[in-house]
Amino acid sequence: MFTKLLRYPFFCSLFLFTFASQMPDADAATLRVTKGGAGLTLPAAARQARDGDVILIDPGTYASCARFRANRLTIRASVPPNHRGPTVTVKGPACDGKAHFVIVGDAVEVSGIAFSGARVPDGNGAGIRSEGGQLTISDCHFRNNEMGVLTTNKASAVLIVKNSRFANNGRRAGRIGHAVYAGRIAQLSVVDSVFETHIRGHHIKSRARTTQVVGNQIGNTGADEASYIIDLPDGGGATIKDNMLFKGRKSQNRGTAIAIGFERNRNPAGEILVANNDFENRAGANTVFVKNRTPIEVVLSGNRFVGPMRILRGNGVRKESKRRN
Repeated sequence: MFTKLLRYPFFCSLFLFTFASQMPDADAATLRVTKGGAGLTLPAAARQARDGDVILIDPGTYASCARFRANRLTIRASVPPNHRGPTVTVKGPACDGKAHFVIVGDAVEVSGIAFSGARVPDGNGAGIRSEGGQLTISDCHFRNNEMGVLTTNKASAVLIVKNSRFANNGRRAGRIGHAVYAGRIAQLSVVDSVFETHIRGHHIKSRARTTQVVGNQIGNTGADEASYIIDLPDGGGATIKDNMLFKGRKSQNRGTAIAIGFERNRNPAGEILVANNDFENRAGANTVFVKNRTPIEVVLSGNRFVGPMRILRGNGVRKESKRRN
């Protein structure tokens, strides 16, 4: 694990910060959520939790939502030995007209939970709504929600998503939804996750000052209707590296895969690196791999391509990018 982290200095420092922030408090309690019996309900556990506590959720499907205010909180599924994938599914309703989980605290970690079917009147129903400081989401699934993960515009916030899966999120009518939508926060990191079969909107949309998208599989060639694979409408610094990227025939925007600076371009300038990605275009139309409308040059290096496309439009430098047969 540490060898892999050292390949990416940012993630090494971020890991150390996260590890330190998640160290349990000396007086931390473990609150057990069960389907019945002596355990707590999800809302009751959220109300009772104090800084540093652990909320442990027994396997099952929970038709309830919760708002978590405590800091340094760990919310995780109870997982049997050798089990793979989430053992807990949260199906709603949405709290505060926002999400299944509304996270207000800082240094919170959520792991091993599936979120399904979030719907709210304004069309922004999310599996998780992040309104606090740092939030780490790991080994979670998001499916059939209007939004997978959505943040507010808190300038100091950090969102980390790792080893998670997003499928069939978005809306077929009305407002569009995104699998991950980071507002104007400090940092978004999406690592080692899978995005597929999105309904309208984008797989990843980030207004964060710095965005890291590393080691993911994003898009498919079947029923995926996603517009952009990655959208960075406000520019900023970005590392998009070591991903497998796909664009299919049903994409709502077959002309662009990665869009940078398409809206207000308000973020401070930072290095933009797009490197060592595999991109396969099966959209049936010529696609621009990276379309950059910021004044900052994008550096493209070591990417591999299949299908008809223009690799770059806008400011940028290409290094050793090549087409595969």
